[in-house]
Amino acid sequence: MSTTPEPAAAAPAPPPPARRRLGRAALWAFGGLAGLVLAALLAIGLWAGSSGSLAQAIAWGQSTMAKQGPAAGTITVAGVQGSLLQGGRIAHLEWARDGLKVRATDTRIGLSGWFWLDALLGRGVRLSQLDIGRLQIDDQRPPTPLEPLQPITLPLPVTLPWSIGELVMDGANPLTLTGLKGQYRYRPADSLWNLGVVDAHQLDLDNLQVAGGRYQVQAVMGAQAPMPLRVDAQGTVQTSVPGGGENITLQAVAKLTGTLATVDAALDATASLKTTGGTAPAADAPTLEATARLRPWLSQPVESADATMHRLSLAALWPQAPVTGLSGTVKARPEGEAWRAEVRLSNTGSGPADQQRLPLDRLEADLEQRGVRWTLSRLDAQLGGGRLQGQGWREPAGGAQASPLGNWQGELQASRINPAQLWSTIAPAALDGRFAARAVDADSARPSIELTARVQPSGTQPKAGALAGLRLRELDLKGRWRPSADVATQGVLELREARLGAADATLDGRGTLDTAARSFDGQVALQLPGAQANWQGQAAYAQGQGDLDLQMTDARRVLAWVRSLQTLPLVGPKIRAALDSQPGLQAEGSAGLKAEWQGGLGVLGYPAPAAGAGSATAPRLKVQ
Repeated sequence: MSTTPEPAAAAPAPPPPARRRLGRAALWAFGGLAGLVLAALLAIGLWAGSSGSLAQAIAWGQSTMAKQGPAAGTITVAGVQGSLLQGGRIAHLEWARDGLKVRATDTRIGLSGWFWLDALLGRGVRLSQLDIGRLQIDDQRPPTPLEPLQPITLPLPVTLPWSIGELVMDGANPLTLTGLKGQYRYRPADSLWNLGVVDAHQLDLDNLQVAGGRYQVQAVMGAQAPMPLRVDAQGTVQTSVPGGGENITLQAVAKLTGTLATVDAALDATASLKTTGGTAPAADAPTLEATARLRPWLSQPVESADATMHRLSLAALWPQAPVTGLSGTVKARPEGEAWRAEVRLSNTGSGPADQQRLPLDRLEADLEQRGVRWTLSRLDAQLGGGRLQGQGWREPAGGAQASPLGNWQGELQASRINPAQLWSTIAPAALDGRFAARAVDADSARPSIELTARVQPSGTQPKAGALAGLRLRELDLKGRWRPSADVATQGVLELREARLGAADATLDGRGTLDTAARSFDGQVALQLPGAQANWQGQAAYAQGQGDLDLQMTDARRVLAWVRSLQTLPLVGPKIRAALDSQPGLQAEGSAGLKAEWQGGLGVLGYPAPAAGAGSATAPRLKVQ
């Protein structure tokens, strides 16, 4: 039986000419587009590698910030060199916003070879270098209430090794640090940290030198709530045994743990200083043991504290601090609805403040906070060879225009204080005094301070004391200080009573002293052996007027009184030189003078105000 073979499958029909042309066009279009993309990438790469690309990118950033308005701040850049592929150098970089200025000088940025590829693929941002020669921070912003931190998350991991040659922080207490070096990382939280969050900010500080200490710090903070914080610091402190002893090395250890994300956030801190080198006896070696529980977002941030120290020198820990030998305790803790703190310290390194010493021998203080009211129930200090005692209280003032100083009052009583032991260039003496001050109209827009002061010599004086020549009897002051709304150190002092009794003379005055305008409007009376003078009017740099009544009843007594002033401090040598130039000077009889004047006293050397002085013309004098 024969079979017939099956016919072969027919070949597919070729596509129509129109479809073939469309396919070729699509291939050409895709190839052309890919070529354009490759050309664009090549052009971008070539531009990014050019020496001016870094400056151009920063200029674009400046333009973007300018469009965002004041909220973004302003940035100033000068002396940019380098490219976006390898980094470069910025000679001057400054950012400012709302009273905060940050200036960086000689900034060098280094980018790794895979920097842009890692960033585009989402592997992270890795810099190989960020070195700042000098970083200056000037914060003039007004104080604002502290608020809990919000989560701080970044879209990519970050690795940033950095160094700062000099860090300068300006302000009321300026601080300069040198030789800072470390690394910042943002990455998934390490299981060893046990933070309980996904990501974390990690800061390692390899070198921090402050005063006599050299420290290393490791800090890690969770990026998500509750923002756990772990800080470990250790280092060594070079110091000496107080009293001129041998050099020793102290081992410093500090820890800080807690959270930062909520109002009830709490931090637990510990710190210790112990001897590790030298042969100083245990009784002489400085030590510190301290613990504290902190509430950073509450009005009372220190919930509890307990510090015990022995012969501790603050200068070894902080550059502007005085040399001390502090021993004692500082304790603070809540008690019911109140918070109380007590200080019990002694100081073996007492000395004048201008010699970087603390002029304090002993301090005992009791402080209480109950609600918004603070009370210093007891202050008892031995300083300057004498004793200072005091008490006071403060609470916030009410009202929309209330003074930020609040409502307060305080009193101090001093006995046998030697000013030469407080500041070495002051002549030695022994003084007693009483001082009182209180806030007036604290709830208003123009608050003032009521002042009362009285200073008089102690019963016995040190040998060669200044008061032996000054012959001080009393210094009394009663008045009211009304500070300026703009500058607290400027204002108007209303003198109700001012009396100085010294050198066998008495000076009485009352009136108004404007420190900004440097003007005085009031009256002054001077009584001395054989004469008296009365002045009333207004004294200022550019304008003024007044009456002068001078009566000398015995010229011989006046000359004898002038000769007695040769023993006064400061002015005594000048008076002695003037009298020596006239060895045969004699005076007898009596005289009187009444005169009026109008005009400023600037031509006579009266100080000019800081602003708005005007021109000073010679005063016109009319003798009656």
